[in-house]
Amino acid sequence: MNTRIKGHTQVKKSLLLVLVLTMLATTGGCKQGPWLLWDSYSAHFIDDQGRVVDHQGNDRTTSEGQAYGLFFALVNNDRARFDHLLNWTRANMASGDLSTHLPGWLWGKNAAGEWKSLDSNSASDADVWMAYTLIEAGRMWKAPAYSTLGHQMMTLIAKSEITDLPGFGLMLLPAPIGYHHQSSPSLQSWTLNPSYLPLFLFEPRWPLAARCLEHTESFAAERGPRVCHGLGQLCPRRWLFSGCRASRKEHGNASR
Repeated sequence: MNTRIKGHTQVKKSLLLVLVLTMLATTGGCKQGPWLLWDSYSAHFIDDQGRVVDHQGNDRTTSEGQAYGLFFALVNNDRARFDHLLNWTRANMASGDLSTHLPGWLWGKNAAGEWKSLDSNSASDADVWMAYTLIEAGRMWKAPAYSTLGHQMMTLIAKSEITDLPGFGLMLLPAPIGYHHQSSPSLQSWTLNPSYLPLFLFEPRWPLAARCLEHTESFAAERGPRVCHGLGQLCPRRWLFSGCRASRKEHGNASR
């Protein structure tokens, strides 16, 4: 998991691009003709196969990069690029089937020089964004197959990435593996990452909220705001939730 923690630095840089592109979209910057910033990004970082390449990370690819690429391809109404991104992600990061396998978060060159999946553990932020984008793609392009796949991904997310924290309730983990720590039957803790929880996607006005609530009873529409409130003004990137016989720490301990 150490490689993954280091990788978050590059992901944060990618998020800056997401924010810039979002601001351009909301201010009309991409409505006056070609979306030049997105076209430039695509030309430099998305190859002909539909793989988002991290040139500063040994040309690796992350599921977050693929998810953001899908989202902005949809925003740009670029269905051909959307399908390339989706098909590459499915074939190379999800064992050929996103309806039964969430994408492994990291793909790249291993020590033997082979290009392959390097970590099959999924990243919940990528999974949520991807599921949301697929659901919206089905609605906007009138292509139900996309929405069906998005709903299937949400079912997988609910089964493998959501846990019931003692004394708190349901919460999204950063990944299925490596974030639940149990030293004894009565002493356990969970490492959480609030940045992995895009709260706006779980507001009632968004279609994803209904899907999430359908699969997880009372997930982020209630839990997400409580997490952010518990973090107070510090908002560490990662924090530790400790449970011992259903007791808990509101703020926990920032691990970095």
